[in-house]
Amino acid sequence: MTLNVDIETLAIAAGVVDKRGGISYSARNLNQLRKSLQGQANYLQLVHPYYTDATTAESLMRQAGARVWRKGAS
Repeated sequence: MTLNVDIETLAIAAGVVDKRGGISYSARNLNQLRKSLQGQANYLQLVHPYYTDATTAESLMRQAGARVWRKGAS
């Protein structure tokens, strides 16, 4: 089983970010791409402490509305 969730939604569920709209997911040039990736990396650094325990990580992802993907399911 794999859980898939948007990093911004996850950060909001973890309580490390107050509202949506803090990061970009697109870029029209290399400079914007760097900024977008840096913003996403910053969010990952904020939620990383919540991923030291698998049970806590799964609970947080489900709270954030993660989609469940089952291996071999069509």
